[in-house]
Amino acid sequence: MRYVYECPVRWSDLDVFGHVNNARVLTLLEEARVAMMFVDAREAGLTSFEEGVVIFRHEIDYLRPIDYGRGVRVEMWIEELRPSRFTVKRTVARPSSPRRRASSG
Repeated sequence: MRYVYECPVRWSDLDVFGHVNNARVLTLLEEARVAMMFVDAREAGLTSFEEGVVIFRHEIDYLRPIDYGRGVRVEMWIEELRPSRFTVKRTVARPSSPRRRASSG
């Protein structure tokens, strides 16, 4: 099952060329993760994440720049689930475009 988060892009997310700064992509992914694990999970009655989660690695493959616009669509899903850790895969794309803009895991 995929979790979808529509994330706004702010002027402060942009670099001098009008693209989302590569470092700010982590912030957009963090917003999506917080919404999924702490807001929507709590509303669904899941309390597993209430004590927090330790993020120990991010890997991002930048496929093309993300231009300023209406925002981005972050899709997230669990790729691997182990007793003490799990791997979340994500894609970041324009809301109206089915083509993926960046991929991370």
